[in-house]
Amino acid sequence: MKYGTVQIKPEAFTEFGWVITLFPPQGPDRLPPSEKNPVGPHSWGFYHFPETLTMEEAFDELKTSMIKNRTDIIDKMKAEIKSLQELEYPGKKT
Repeated sequence: MKYGTVQIKPEAFTEFGWVITLFPPQGPDRLPPSEKNPVGPHSWGFYHFPETLTMEEAFDELKTSMIKNRTDIIDKMKAEIKSLQELEYPGKKT
């Protein structure tokens, strides 16, 4: 099976710009998915997708995965901030 790649990454030297790179499935068949050759949207901004998906479908899946990952990180950071705000000096007299 052939695999294409969609990549979304921050654009250098801009505050909120993104660079989107699309490589359609082409050439000889690639190795099947494995730990060294992952297939699926990755929160770091790339998706090696099978030829059964369109590039637009792969882009949407990758974007959704990246948004979910970042939202999860923000939620965890908010919980840590709340916990830190409630932290008291050890042995504090009440």
